[in-house]
Amino acid sequence: MRKQRAVLALVAVSVAVWVASASAISSPQVFNLLDVSQDTNEPIGGFTFDKRPVGGDQFAINDNLNKWAGTKKGAPAGRVVGLGTFQTGFGADFSHKATALIVAQIYLQG
Repeated sequence: MRKQRAVLALVAVSVAVWVASASAISSPQVFNLLDVSQDTNEPIGGFTFDKRPVGGDQFAINDNLNKWAGTKKGAPAGRVVGLGTFQTGFGADFSHKATALIVAQIYLQG
């Protein structure tokens, strides 16, 4: 669930930057997209989210993007491919906030 929130935030920021930099567009375009996790990613270095992450644990991102149609998933709109690396973990008793660096590429249809 945390992975999905992080990727969704990344999608929103990336789209906002892309829209802001599109000088040929006379008015802003709004994209409402939903990241749909595939949960079919191969483990990287044996990390599969079945244990507490520690610094250095990595995970792959290979998700679909769909248009967000109000309250439901709309038509396919693209995909997200990336890599997440935990910089810090949660600690043995989950008393710390974990941090992760996420690098992803978003592919939009059309």
